[in-house]
Amino acid sequence: MGKILLVEDDPMESRLYQNLFTKEGFEVVAIDNGHDCREKTLEVKPDVILLDIMMPKMNGLDALDVLRFDPETKKYPVIILTNLSDQHYQDEAAKRGATMYIIKSQIENKVLVQKVRDVIGVYAPKSP
Repeated sequence: MGKILLVEDDPMESRLYQNLFTKEGFEVVAIDNGHDCREKTLEVKPDVILLDIMMPKMNGLDALDVLRFDPETKKYPVIILTNLSDQHYQDEAAKRGATMYIIKSQIENKVLVQKVRDVIGVYAPKSP
């Protein structure tokens, strides 16, 4: 189905999303901070990255900058998955190259899964 790199510092939310996507047939690799995001992206080569904003060591927006400025990681689609609903954060994420911005409390699980599938479908490598 696809490989997801989940970057989420809250252990309960991380388990919730890991279980949700695993049950839907995805392979999920989870880390708990933005600082390790680039290195783990290069290791895992995910189809999509789900990235929280408020995290220790490095927040999600700074991690997004690191991903977008690196030629090896800039191609990976990044969905910001956060509790922050302030328009400022949404604008910043878009400006920094986020593929999509999703507010956790405002989306049902089945809709979230479909959005992830849609993003993977758009960004999946095309056969020659």
